[in-house]
Amino acid sequence: MSDTSSTNPLLNEVVTFIQNDIPGFEAGTYRLKIGQTLTDKDGATINEDPIDLQYDFAVAGDRFAFSKPDSAVFAVFPPDNSSGQYDIVFPHAVFPLTNLPWLRSPTKTHPEPNKVGDIPTWLWVMLLDDDDVAANGGFAPEPVTGVIGDLFPKTVYPQSTLGDNASYFSDGGDASDLEPGQAMDSPIQFVDVPLALFRQIAPTVDDLRLMAHVREVSFLTKPTISSVTDVGLPAGDFSIVFGNRLPQDGANTRCYLVSLEALEDYLPADDGAQVQPGDEGRAIRLAVLRAWRFRTTGSPARFVDKLLALNDSEIGKNGRKRTVLQLPYHGDNEVLKAGFEMGYVPLDTVMRTGEQTISWYRGPLAPYRNPAAPPVLPLPAPDAGLIFDPTTGIFDMSYAAAWTIGRMVALQDQSFSVPLYSWKQGLHQQLMAGVSAQILAQRLASLAPPALPDHVSLRLAQPGVTSFERAHHLLMHALAGRE
Repeated sequence: MSDTSSTNPLLNEVVTFIQNDIPGFEAGTYRLKIGQTLTDKDGATINEDPIDLQYDFAVAGDRFAFSKPDSAVFAVFPPDNSSGQYDIVFPHAVFPLTNLPWLRSPTKTHPEPNKVGDIPTWLWVMLLDDDDVAANGGFAPEPVTGVIGDLFPKTVYPQSTLGDNASYFSDGGDASDLEPGQAMDSPIQFVDVPLALFRQIAPTVDDLRLMAHVREVSFLTKPTISSVTDVGLPAGDFSIVFGNRLPQDGANTRCYLVSLEALEDYLPADDGAQVQPGDEGRAIRLAVLRAWRFRTTGSPARFVDKLLALNDSEIGKNGRKRTVLQLPYHGDNEVLKAGFEMGYVPLDTVMRTGEQTISWYRGPLAPYRNPAAPPVLPLPAPDAGLIFDPTTGIFDMSYAAAWTIGRMVALQDQSFSVPLYSWKQGLHQQLMAGVSAQILAQRLASLAPPALPDHVSLRLAQPGVTSFERAHHLLMHALAGRE
């Protein structure tokens, strides 16, 4: 089988979905211990106390806030403060760091670096809409600025505002749980979500295994991305974290990129566990790494809806209903009836010269067998595809419309349109250079002096003629030729 990817480079520009990118070490602190025992040739221990050496090190990684918020998140979707048809889109965040979703774990036992299979992510795009806020009186959905100490109980950090709420360290913990570079007064943002609401909307651990992945995308047909380190390479890798809820139609939606590190005890079970005793009146405090909002305006009609809407009437500018798309046709015009039966519809048409008329149009499908009779190619313009119907006196614009659609689709593909523009520009430059060279050659030929007469050539060739005399004769002859 021939390798079509080598002949068609567009086949190589695909999106590769990668299950995960497990780091060699998760973010945190580690201690390396090395011990050595010396023995003699008989195997007896020489040193009573082993020679021990330990080395403490840390793997840095964002935890409760991004150290570089401007570059940590490449993009979010839906975009911040936007409005659109988002009711069938799971909100998600895109990161340049491919192993970020797996730097930590929502479980208390971390997976091994070489483990094969789905690994749960510690990041979650939490979605809250207006109904969630209204159903939980007193719930403040805006993120609050605080410090890491606010995630600890007062017994650990006296200035903490956690109270009786749940959090990452509410069940026990102290300052030793902080990693190098973190301090109790390090600034963060958090939100207190009612615990009952959290258990209803939070994903399970098994859900989190499917809510993050890595994508390798082609850069060949994309503009330069300044914040990505893969600039100049044919492909780049990104990690993506999804939410687990769809936005509500016609409502405002808030999204929060939150940490679920080691919160598996608060996550719902796979069987949909209900509110636990003691949840009433309590909240869970979640660190917010990124927050944005948008509004959903509804979704467009689906394909089935569009098919069913073909028989709906439309009010024209004159206030009367247009029935050209109402099928089957119930009128008494035999010409229109025959056109409808063949798959044609009459449509308003504006010609390239400005005239307004009506033309027949039919798509690529027909309710009858049509012998192949394509037009003579190539077509220099869409008008060359117009077919005049003498029975009705109007044009069939099907081929012309197909020609126009094909041109628009081709020009939308930058891998085709950019080389086409470069080829046309180079051809124009070559044509201009050739015409300019021809005009210049004709002009210079008219200015060239005639050949030297024989007596002048003989005079200049004599040995006694000085260089000054030769130059004088040549100059005078050149001036005479220009006149």
